[in-house]
Amino acid sequence: MINVVKNKNIIEITGHANFDDYGKDIVCASVSSIVITTVNGILEINRDSLKYEQKKINLQ
Repeated sequence: MINVVKNKNIIEITGHANFDDYGKDIVCASVSSIVITTVNGILEINRDSLKYEQKKINLQ
C-alpha cells in the first residue's frame, strides 16, 4: 500500500502499491511521476519555496 502522510509543512510518501513486482509496478511509477513532476514544477516557479529530501529510490 502506498501511504501518504501530510501535515502543515511535510508530505511523506512511502510504501509499495503491490500491483506488480518492484521495478515493474505501473501504479508506483505513476505516483512517483506525479510527485516528481509536482516538485519540479514548484521549483521552476520559485526555487526557494520548497525544500525536499529524496530518501530512497530502488531501481532493479
